[in-house]
Amino acid sequence: MRVATVAPRQSNVAAIQSVKRVYDSEGGDDARTRSSTDQQNPTNSNNLKALVERPQHLQLETQKVVKIKRKIICAVATADKNENIDVWLTMPDKKISKVLKHGQQLIAIFSKQLKQTEKSALSEPGPSAPSLMDFDRMKVIGKGGFAEKVYLARKKDTGSLYAIKTINKQFILEEPGRYEQVFGELKVMKRLSNHPFVIKLVSAFHSDDYLHFVVDFCSGGELFYLLQNKRLFTETEAKFYFSEILLGLEYIHNQNVLYRDLKPENIFIDIDGHIKLADFGLSKI
Repeated sequence: MRVATVAPRQSNVAAIQSVKRVYDSEGGDDARTRSSTDQQNPTNSNNLKALVERPQHLQLETQKVVKIKRKIICAVATADKNENIDVWLTMPDKKISKVLKHGQQLIAIFSKQLKQTEKSALSEPGPSAPSLMDFDRMKVIGKGGFAEKVYLARKKDTGSLYAIKTINKQFILEEPGRYEQVFGELKVMKRLSNHPFVIKLVSAFHSDDYLHFVVDFCSGGELFYLLQNKRLFTETEAKFYFSEILLGLEYIHNQNVLYRDLKPENIFIDIDGHIKLADFGLSKI
């Protein structure tokens, strides 16, 4: 694992460049490939005479040996896997001076080529439809309800972090009405896609045994746990959260949707401390 030490006043873009310089200086696979062939390939100015005197067929053989593999750094992450900071680092408009200490170690996240599958998507049908192969699942962050598990996952091509809600197909078919409820939730989430205080559906697709809903990852957790830890909100804090909840509900109602499940467990806190209303399994259009 290659590690870079980043100054706290750098921007996220500068942090990525810093990690890239460390990777390039160490060389990685590319440098080892170049160093192993430098002696055989006299293409630099010091060995120009040797290149001229070498037979043509040997020159061609040497050129075939040199093969440079390019890797693209799409994001950086903390070496100690601090998910709150990792989310912050995926946002190019954020200043890392607010979250990183001096000497904080970062690692490079390399973009990976996406593999297309024949699985059809629920939200974006077509040859470029998303699939589970597009994500690296990192850990389980939730369970219960219709979702068998909720995973924290990183998208392979961009490095962005998301939450993936997985629902067992067999569970849906076990009881009458579950199919309509699950796909009703999907329909509602597709309609509620443009408000800062409502969780956003990024994509939806299915594998052999599961349905998968990809949504915003809220690293602050549930309002329920925040209230449990604080025991009591100040008047200012209560007004802040109440105002954002009210604005979220106003948007939902303007979209002709009845939420019907407002409770602290269904209100999440994002990386900036704002709320997001979630879980639309009981909602109606």
